[in-house]
Amino acid sequence: MIYRLSLYVSGESARSYAAIRHIESIAKTHLPNAYELEFVDVLKDPARAERDKILATPTLVREQPGPRKKIMGEFANHLAVIEALEIEVYGPGAQN
Repeated sequence: MIYRLSLYVSGESARSYAAIRHIESIAKTHLPNAYELEFVDVLKDPARAERDKILATPTLVREQPGPRKKIMGEFANHLAVIEALEIEVYGPGAQN
């Protein structure tokens, strides 16, 4: 199964960079070879943010597998992100 994730951020801020680092770390550690990650800067693509009903940043969206799930925050608590998005982990920390 491939998890398709979209991370919505606002420009080149410290908060945006922190969110990117956390989500990349989560994906690389817990979903090796099982994810696609897209970054969307809402300042560069406000129409996309409006279409996708993104009200705040950073917001992480699990696009696939459905149903679509959204969470907002800093994403520093990796376990909380995994649980909120109902991601089945494959790497370290997997409970098989």
